[in-house]
Amino acid sequence: MAKHTFIILSFLVCAIVGKAQDAIYSQFYNTNVILNPAMTGVFDGQQRFALNYRDQWSNIHRSKSYKTLSAQFDSKINIKNNDFLTYGINFTRDESGTSSYIQQSGHLNIAYIKQLGLNAYSDVDHYLVGGFNVGAGQNSVDVSNLWFGSQFDTNNGAVDFSRPSNEELINMNGNSPLFGDFGFGLMYYALFSERNNLYIGAAARHINRPQISLTEFGDVRLERLITLHGGGEILLNRELSIMPNFVSYFQSPSRMFMPGFQMRYKDSDWREVALRAGMWTRIVRGEPQVLVNDALIFSAVFEYEAWLFGVSYDITTSSLDLANSGRGAFEFSLQYVNRDTRYRRPITCPKF
Repeated sequence: MAKHTFIILSFLVCAIVGKAQDAIYSQFYNTNVILNPAMTGVFDGQQRFALNYRDQWSNIHRSKSYKTLSAQFDSKINIKNNDFLTYGINFTRDESGTSSYIQQSGHLNIAYIKQLGLNAYSDVDHYLVGGFNVGAGQNSVDVSNLWFGSQFDTNNGAVDFSRPSNEELINMNGNSPLFGDFGFGLMYYALFSERNNLYIGAAARHINRPQISLTEFGDVRLERLITLHGGGEILLNRELSIMPNFVSYFQSPSRMFMPGFQMRYKDSDWREVALRAGMWTRIVRGEPQVLVNDALIFSAVFEYEAWLFGVSYDITTSSLDLANSGRGAFEFSLQYVNRDTRYRRPITCPKF
């Protein structure tokens, strides 16, 4: 029974992936360069390095769980006053299921941070950021882990891997051609005081709908992904603030909405130490076209001087919990910001 449940779950997941087609992080607020190219360089410091790792449904198939790994780097150049030219790179590798279906890509981001006009009647600092990215990617599948109908021997009821698959794979290594990819984004943020701010942004990825088919005559496209996101920080008292935020994804018929918040505690006696804890919910629309509360996400973040470490856990709340017993995904994030005073620039920005 467990085996059949896993097979059913695998087909369900493949259907979802086939529509959404992009790796999604629960800690979207810690994947700035990936989430929106306009977030490139929006941090307090000169250089930022980040790693993100997600492991999903390992309790079902431990050796072939769904794994996503990303690495990011971004920096900036002071152009004039508080205007900055920013740049960054990111790499993502997403592996799914028994067939080891792998999506991997790399992108270069370029953005410009423009400080909007200040006047004597307002203390609010406004910024507008525009950015774009260009990159390349490739998808692949481990053909040795697959069998096809033409390889099934009806005489003995078993698979004969010596038979030809008769599939029109581009090559027997299971790789798609290398494809180009590009997108763009915008973001606005306002700073009312050190711990009172807001931001909102939008991005469009895969504008060219690149071809990702693994077969010679297939026409499978990486659908355009539209992202809307926003949030901010509201100071409640000297030590405590609340950081609400959200993200929405629109890709082909699929929809995903993740609203939530973190509570941030920072004692002035702790210098650069701060603690955060929060919760999100993930609402999705797939097939059939109905909204489903898919997961509850609990997270914690530890900030220490130039370092940030985040951990989160997804609890499945949809019908998939029959297969995974409600256990969804672990996720980890790590960031380091170079704040060396020799290179630091006078930019102010929200906490994400």
